[in-house]
Amino acid sequence: MNKFKEILYFALGGSFLIHALTLWLGPKYLIWYFTPPVNSGLHCSPSVEWALNQIVKIQLIGAVAGLALGLVLKIVLDFKKSSEEKDQIKNV
Repeated sequence: MNKFKEILYFALGGSFLIHALTLWLGPKYLIWYFTPPVNSGLHCSPSVEWALNQIVKIQLIGAVAGLALGLVLKIVLDFKKSSEEKDQIKNV
């Protein structure tokens, strides 16, 4: 159960960190990279709806990417740890 908790903590930690980063950088990216496909004129509701949908997509992608990054980081650290333990056993 301890191993499962470690994996869960790394996955959620990575997801939280990258999600926080997308919360901060997502709107800036949206302003810099995209132009709304809707001609707003006097009624800006379609443009706002489009922008909010794009922000939600960016945040979800960031959360999933962080989850994957956390899992990969945990796997790499466990691999290094197990290889170091094997080297210590061979040296004994």
